[in-house]
Amino acid sequence: MINLTIRHSVGQMLLMLAFVSIVSASHIEWNDFLKDPNPVTYGTLVESLKACNKAAKCIEVTPDLDAFDNLIALVKSGNPYAVDVAVLSRDLGLFDGANLEDVIEALGRLAETHPKLLLSTLQKYKFTGYRFEDTFVMLPHETVDDVDAKIRTVQKRIDSLSRVSDPSLKKERDNAILVLKRELGELQRIKKELRKTK
Repeated sequence: MINLTIRHSVGQMLLMLAFVSIVSASHIEWNDFLKDPNPVTYGTLVESLKACNKAAKCIEVTPDLDAFDNLIALVKSGNPYAVDVAVLSRDLGLFDGANLEDVIEALGRLAETHPKLLLSTLQKYKFTGYRFEDTFVMLPHETVDDVDAKIRTVQKRIDSLSRVSDPSLKKERDNAILVLKRELGELQRIKKELRKTK
């Protein structure tokens, strides 16, 4: 009986050590990638992400808070490796709550600054439906209480996406513009309603 208990305890310790070493390896991969996003660090991180345990919500490869903040900064700058990693991480369900909102908001900004990169990455990971649409209509936090700023942002995104001429991205571009035009109509309706109440 004691022998069985010892074996069980040893087994549990080995499992914990294995988990800690996976998390540590993942932490190092995130740090290496975020310090210098290049084909090698990107490839190593993506390999780990794609091999994660989806049933356990890929907790073993979820970035820590510092890594997450650095990823968001790189996405906003239009770094193609970071954009790819952010979309893949979202596809794997690594983010939830406020972190998920921050990722979607950072990706949405690319519709204004790097529309072709955004469309091609969403196409690569086969984003459709709600996951595709919310990427474009999640507006910057600073526009929350400003309908005019929201309208300007949506219009800017429509104009930016309209300039993407790559025929292989036509479907994604047209869908994104359609979604944004719907959003623009809704915002203009809200603006009229607000005028009536003043």
